[in-house]
Amino acid sequence: MSTVLYEGEDFKRMLRTDLARIEKLVAAKKFGIFEVPFRDKKIKVEIAKKGDSVIVRRHRAA
Repeated sequence: MSTVLYEGEDFKRMLRTDLARIEKLVAAKKFGIFEVPFRDKKIKVEIAKKGDSVIVRRHRAA
């Protein structure tokens, strides 16, 4: 069992239904960049594996 680490303040302000979609992706062991709902818009989220933990962070193109 791996631990899920959410990086950033955006996930604290997420609605519970929106956060549940991210949790479904993590449970299905999907890694990469996904577009998920965030209140009334959509944001890109990057899900990556680092060691035993899964890191979820907001993806911002540089």
